[in-house]
Amino acid sequence: MTLGQRIDSVSIDDWENNSWKPLAKATSIGANRLIKLEQPQTASKLRLHVYAPVAITLSDFGLFKEYNEPFAFNTKEVKKLTGFKISTGRSNNNAYISDGKPGTFATVADQGVIVVATDKPVSGIGFLPRQDGKNIGTPTHYKISTSTDGKTWTLVKEGEFSNIKANPILQQVFFDTNSATKFIKFEPKQFIDGNELAIAELELYGK
Repeated sequence: MTLGQRIDSVSIDDWENNSWKPLAKATSIGANRLIKLEQPQTASKLRLHVYAPVAITLSDFGLFKEYNEPFAFNTKEVKKLTGFKISTGRSNNNAYISDGKPGTFATVADQGVIVVATDKPVSGIGFLPRQDGKNIGTPTHYKISTSTDGKTWTLVKEGEFSNIKANPILQQVFFDTNSATKFIKFEPKQFIDGNELAIAELELYGK
């Protein structure tokens, strides 16, 4: 957090029977804080109290419904590939994209398109956003295509990094099948902020 922890505590009230009733409270509010209720609550409106010794910094407030259906963890054994070559449009430093150092990052203009040349079957990619606490250039939506000649492209994956703003960790995208291809194209389609891609690391995976 750039400005440090600036909120001491919060309390939340629920509008019930024409008056405000205490619903929940929490202390030690860091970069993110999830307050879990003892049971689901239906409310027409809520009131948030923020307590701080200095001017507060609050970027988002959300309400969530707990998921209570059974689910399975989809774990994959992956092998990081090496020896691939990266090309982009205008970039300040392509070498940062695969230098193995999360603290460095490159910015890529021309829609932020990255093309990777490889001679090994690929099962997925890993995308690490910039790690300096800023969101400029961080993509929320992407498209991945493959090609055998670098001219004709086939879409293999399209989706969203749904929690990348709150949790800017390595984002792994796996293909439905192991792709024996020579070129992989990563295209950001939407950004949190800005219009030039910022990328700390790009990884390729094989089986």
